[in-house]
Amino acid sequence: MLSRILQPLIKKQTLKVTMLGHAGVGKTSLLCAMYDQFDQIIGKTNLQLTPDDDTKTILDQRLKQLKESAQQNSIKIRGGLESTTTARTYNFDLGKTGVTPSIELQFQDYPGDYCVNENLQEVEKFIKESVAIIIAIDTPALMENNSQWHEELNQPQVIYDLFKSSFADLDSPKLVIFAPVKCEKYLRESTGESKLVTTIQEKYSNLLSFFVVMLLSLMLQ
Repeated sequence: MLSRILQPLIKKQTLKVTMLGHAGVGKTSLLCAMYDQFDQIIGKTNLQLTPDDDTKTILDQRLKQLKESAQQNSIKIRGGLESTTTARTYNFDLGKTGVTPSIELQFQDYPGDYCVNENLQEVEKFIKESVAIIIAIDTPALMENNSQWHEELNQPQVIYDLFKSSFADLDSPKLVIFAPVKCEKYLRESTGESKLVTTIQEKYSNLLSFFVVMLLSLMLQ
């Protein structure tokens, strides 16, 4: 009884998540796909995830565009939605069903060219403030023609440099997720998943090695 009375007085904890990736790689498409699956996944638990009004309006609209593009078979290697042109935060409340939410999730999406222009410091700030960073990977660019378009579209060196500068004074662990987009073709193949994992490990080896060094440093502190 006391916990229910005090619940509205408890300040929500804000957790920030950065969607990381170069222009056109599919960050917003990935967030839309995650949003589309939230209810099915969260619905199996006693948790409730609720977008604010602006977030719901934007993602519903972009999700509709994404599904229409898929039906028309018009998704190109550059992604299913038009590139994001302004930085945007998507807000969700997370908590137990029927109880005032205790956590606010903020997904930060930004134009991909922020990584290579005067807004670079803003992206670094996003990363430093986030508890999790999701790296969106254009899978066809990574896998086709011996990774011919990987450097141009996924910009792995830019991503690596971002983490080096953002993690320079890291004092606590962060969750980093490598998220391949447009990967359905490769997951349908019998050996596709293992090939995809191996290729990610190979093409992001410098970044993965950097994470190992950072983890060891944190453990020794």
